[in-house]
This record gives sequence, C-alpha cells and structure tokens, in this order.
Amino acid sequence: MEQELEKELKQMCNLSEAIEEKALEKGLKKGIKQGFSRGKAQGIAKGKTQGISQGIRLTKRVLRLAGEGLSESDIAAACAVTMRQVHEILAD
Repeated sequence: MEQELEKELKQMCNLSEAIEEKALEKGLKKGIKQGFSRGKAQGIAKGKTQGISQGIRLTKRVLRLAGEGLSESDIAAACAVTMRQVHEILAD
C-alpha cells in the first residue's frame, strides 16, 4: 500500500512540474510578445518625435536661406529637398 501511495505521489509531482513548465513557457511567450509590442510602439513614438525635430530644423534652415536672398531652387539644392517642399515652407 505504501509503495502504491509513493508511486501516485511521484506521478502527481511530475504532473505538477509539467503544468508549471507549460505555464512558464506560455508566460514567457506572452511576455516576449508584449515586450515586442511595447518596444515597437516606443520606437514609432521616438521616430515621430525625431521627424518633428528634423522638420523644424529644415524649416529654420529654409527660412534662414530665404532671408539671405537665395532662390527656391538654390534652397532646395542646399537642403536636399524638393522645390515644392521649399515652396510649402515659404508659403506658410
């Protein structure tokens, strides 16, 4: 009787270990997925912020060059942007 009880106890321990391992595996996958999603969102937000900063710097440069008397085509060449972009900045 004691051996049978010991055998059943071992089976229960093995089962609980298997359940724990499966739960850890599932949790790890979920954590990685959440971390990836958060990292992606943070990267997008940072990219937008940098894009805004670059736009501000471009606008300042275009306005400065226009103030120095350069033509729209010269400003576009100096800033490596299209004449349309220069025109839009100067029109605002």
